[in-house]
Amino acid sequence: MRFLMNLLRLVLIAILLGLTGPSPAGEATAPADQSNSEEELSINPQEIAQLVDDLDSDQFDLRERAQAKLTLAGSPALAQVADAARSASLESSTRAINILLSWSEEEDRQLAVDALEQLAAMKHRPIESARAAEVLAEVRELAALEKIVSLGGSYQVNPQLSGVINFVPTIHYQIIIGSEWRGGIESLKLLDEVPHAWIVRFYSPPLGDEALDCLQRLPQLARVELYGTKFSKEAIENLPQKIPNVKNIDIRESAAFLGIRGDGGQNAHVVEVVPESAAAKGGIRRGDVITQIAGEEVENFAALTAMIAQFQPGDTVLLTVVRRAENQEFQTLELPVTLSQWGPTSQDELPELRKLNLERR
Repeated sequence: MRFLMNLLRLVLIAILLGLTGPSPAGEATAPADQSNSEEELSINPQEIAQLVDDLDSDQFDLRERAQAKLTLAGSPALAQVADAARSASLESSTRAINILLSWSEEEDRQLAVDALEQLAAMKHRPIESARAAEVLAEVRELAALEKIVSLGGSYQVNPQLSGVINFVPTIHYQIIIGSEWRGGIESLKLLDEVPHAWIVRFYSPPLGDEALDCLQRLPQLARVELYGTKFSKEAIENLPQKIPNVKNIDIRESAAFLGIRGDGGQNAHVVEVVPESAAAKGGIRRGDVITQIAGEEVENFAALTAMIAQFQPGDTVLLTVVRRAENQEFQTLELPVTLSQWGPTSQDELPELRKLNLERR
């Protein structure tokens, strides 16, 4: 009996050893994969240095593993990978450049910018350098737009100026700096990284006259809107001299927003109502003609715009509109509308980043 019990213990021990022992050659186990993931997340400079050395190893598997782990490491490995990309060894240099190329396509804009800057500086690799320089400005622009959004600003794509020129996508942006801006004057330098800024809109931002200086550095700027700002009269009067190439400067004392568009005709004919705007919530429809606001006659759309500017966001005004009914007869309606504040009504998706499309070894 005792012999059988001892034999059973030996069998159980053998089974346990078989379950917990080393895996057969070539097989990866789940715990090992998890361990690798943890190492990659907490990689230190010494480990990075060893992995960079391994890029030139005599063992193919070790070179592959090092490249994969460095790619996952990201920014902490940037400096050492860039040094390896400039090394004399063809193997380690090529692998390091492939890592930089992978980083250049990351959603992390800052990592993409850093990688492209390193690639653009690779004079001994002229193809990669030239392509990286082409894309670098584009990535910087997208990174700046994302930062502007994080600070309370917003942007929209100008659909009238976006398209394709010489097979290269061209995008022009409308930048809105409104009442929720948290970046102060200093962060307006981000606009320097948005060369395709076509329109800049200041809608009641918590900023002083210095904010207008950023407009001088935008090469494609075509329109400026200053609604409900705290800029001094002197600063506004001097603005045309600072940006002489910008002929379209719209200034309104109030940032009150109705949310309609007209056709420029002889009356205030509504051709579009912005979704979720004050006008939409107040019952104004496409095709209406606004004839009065707060009891005053409205001659045309330009006059309506000027009259709206006399009110403040949050004010409720009575609009008189003429509407064609279903029976084709005209009816006059009085609609109370609570004005909102100028600001982004929507935010477009950033365009997809162009790839370098370089063949990798």
